[in-house]
Amino acid sequence: MNILLQKFTVYDLLIIAIMATVGIALKPVVVPLAHLISGPLMIPGGALAGGLYMLWLVTGYGIVGKPGTTTLVALVQALLVLFTGVIGSHGIMSLFTYTMPGIAIDIVMLASGHRVCCKNCAVLAGAVSNVMGTACVNVIFFRVPGVYLTLILSVALLSGALGGLLACELLKVLRKFHLIAIREKIKVENKSKYMIPAFAVLCMIVGITAFMNANLQTGDSSGYFLTISRQGETVDVISMEEIMNMESISVETELQSAQYDDERGIYTGVVLTDILALTDADLLSDCTKFITRAGDSYSSALSLEDIADNNVLVVYKKDGKMLTPFEDGGAGPMRIMILSDTYGNRSTKYLIGIDCR
Repeated sequence: MNILLQKFTVYDLLIIAIMATVGIALKPVVVPLAHLISGPLMIPGGALAGGLYMLWLVTGYGIVGKPGTTTLVALVQALLVLFTGVIGSHGIMSLFTYTMPGIAIDIVMLASGHRVCCKNCAVLAGAVSNVMGTACVNVIFFRVPGVYLTLILSVALLSGALGGLLACELLKVLRKFHLIAIREKIKVENKSKYMIPAFAVLCMIVGITAFMNANLQTGDSSGYFLTISRQGETVDVISMEEIMNMESISVETELQSAQYDDERGIYTGVVLTDILALTDADLLSDCTKFITRAGDSYSSALSLEDIADNNVLVVYKKDGKMLTPFEDGGAGPMRIMILSDTYGNRSTKYLIGIDCR
């Protein structure tokens, strides 16, 4: 690491810190907006909005122009989300999911001999990094089927390419107004005097990021819907806001898993029969089987006896906090909870629909 850092001036490191933090600071604003589109389509918000994040990695490389630049930018981003808990954090796995896109850009630039010096290499860098980031998140969390994964990666490719194109245009503006040329005026022997202001700026940016996380990271439910159908034909589409406005109950229970740690907590949600009755009262008298569908193509069957006596909930909170969407590594924003069955195989995560038969 010391050998890597010796290649960079204080100005370079300051640019790296700024690019990393701006990308993370935008997440609390960009993610809810992306969910408006990605939520109904069940496309990971990171794949759709990832181009706006990769924009800053590509821009950072374009300014600094040295191998290893985007690896450091991505590593700083990983540490920021890990220690501030900003929206989009993947826990300790953030060190993998955030750093790999930066490594991908460095490899592409080394292999091509470019330095984000033209539109083509900027677009390529953005596309490769967003596809890499999306693929890493899928490997760690979702492991979706091949066809669905192809769709997600295609969206990531287009979004990343757009981010690279925007980075190229941003670099043109910076060069036009000579905002990049200042790097050449900072001599190595005088770099120590920039340490204090560089550290102050970095602390200020980190503080702003933490503030935005505390004030903007809310349980945003916009863009999420639950589709109720009968024999495959849509009966109604209920927004998550409507479900949250219904009478809710909270229960303490535990979900057992053969693959992951058991999940114990206080879950809050709405009784499934109340949702079905609100949609069409005849569903409970005409149908005997209820197929729950998840955004990752998983499905599970419930009988009429299963859902009787308030036994099944559509939950959206755990321990008072909103369930995070699947694109952020969570089980939500809605999932099924079967109170009489503590095994989690039928407690469908990423719930998007219920087909009554």
